[in-house]
Amino acid sequence: PFWGQLFNANTVEEFKAFNKKRMIDDEGKALWKDIESGACTEDPSRLNRFLLISYANLKTHRYYYWFAFPALNPAKVLTVEKPMQPLSGRFSPEVIGQIFKQHARKADSHFVVEVPSEKSARAREGAVKLLDLKAFSRMPPSARKGPSSPIYLFAFADPATLKEYPGWPLRNYLMYLRYCFPDLDVIEVLSIRDRCIDIAADSKSTKSTVLSVRLRDGPAKSAAAAGGATNYGEYTTTGWEPNAKGRLGARLVDLKSVFDPKTLARTSADLNLKLMRWRSLPSLDTEML
Repeated sequence: PFWGQLFNANTVEEFKAFNKKRMIDDEGKALWKDIESGACTEDPSRLNRFLLISYANLKTHRYYYWFAFPALNPAKVLTVEKPMQPLSGRFSPEVIGQIFKQHARKADSHFVVEVPSEKSARAREGAVKLLDLKAFSRMPPSARKGPSSPIYLFAFADPATLKEYPGWPLRNYLMYLRYCFPDLDVIEVLSIRDRCIDIAADSKSTKSTVLSVRLRDGPAKSAAAAGGATNYGEYTTTGWEPNAKGRLGARLVDLKSVFDPKTLARTSADLNLKLMRWRSLPSLDTEML
């Protein structure tokens, strides 16, 4: 699910007068509040939000709309440790198959994949686990570190199609992870780009990728030492999508040909004349009628 708001204007002037910057900033503040309060841990779908402003001219059947997908841009830069690589190049087909079989039964938008390390007894069993964020947050940091500790992948549903870049939801996910888990430093992010049912049957055809990201510019700290990681609460919010011309602006859908009675009558009459010519009078000049 997606959380969002719709603002519909009564006039085109009201539509143009919407304060877009304030609206996107307010959405960013609401998202950050959910991260701080733990609401995103309880319900990770809150990390994915949208904002929609619209105006419908019912006389001319022209509809204006503009989507925004709020994304938090951190003031302190996140760095990529290793470029994106195919999931199939990181794990075996057996491990990939287990991930997607479990994900098909519980299709969360954000979750954690626990893969046993090669040094653990569970590695021989191939016991891959999928944890929700709530369960992962209850895990003591000491259990996530050590030579025999599992490998953790922080997975999210990725709508992107570019091989080199992940989708916009990753920004909010990384901000959440950096704030809520101050002991994490370099993490591996799993971009889910497949239908679970397809990859569960054929794990070699996966399009999903893995990306290594450094969350902070200094050494990781314990939650107590980090003081709730308040240093990482500085951000700006972006997200208004460009229009068909690639510029920031509203989109327009003209449905006059579908809903306008006069246009429909004109189209029907023209079609009837062409059918008459085709069936009875091939030499009839319909342009003269």
